[in-house]
Amino acid sequence: MLDALKNMLNQFRPEADSTNDSQNDVELALAALLFETMRMDHDCKPEEEARVLKLIAGKLQLDEAGARELMDRARQSIDEAQDYQQFTSQINREYSTAQRVRLLDLLWQVAYADGHLDPLEEAWIRKVADLMHLRHSEYIGSKLRVMESMGMH
Repeated sequence: MLDALKNMLNQFRPEADSTNDSQNDVELALAALLFETMRMDHDCKPEEEARVLKLIAGKLQLDEAGARELMDRARQSIDEAQDYQQFTSQINREYSTAQRVRLLDLLWQVAYADGHLDPLEEAWIRKVADLMHLRHSEYIGSKLRVMESMGMH
């Protein structure tokens, strides 16, 4: 009887791997948002793909093969997704406001990687900023910061 009660209670205890699962989910969400920024204008340029791979590898401490694998998983997740909220809600649960703003910086870096900001990319990043509950001033500040750092005017 006591063992049955322990087993029942253990069903509600988080698994030991739940932290790893949560980390994997947020990493996939990050990669998915970066990937979708790259293909938002329907013209995936090599500069944008290289930037996405570099950002994934750098931010998540992955080698090139690991970054490419995660990007492939992100592509599949995006293709199967019904909406983007599944990705942004994961980000919202795991990231502070400052971390979400830094993620927005990364999205701008991908959008500007080819030297041109397409209106579809800009609208996409605005949508992501809204889904991540960021203020308009954070959205604009991020855009201006990235433009300046990349020598864009």
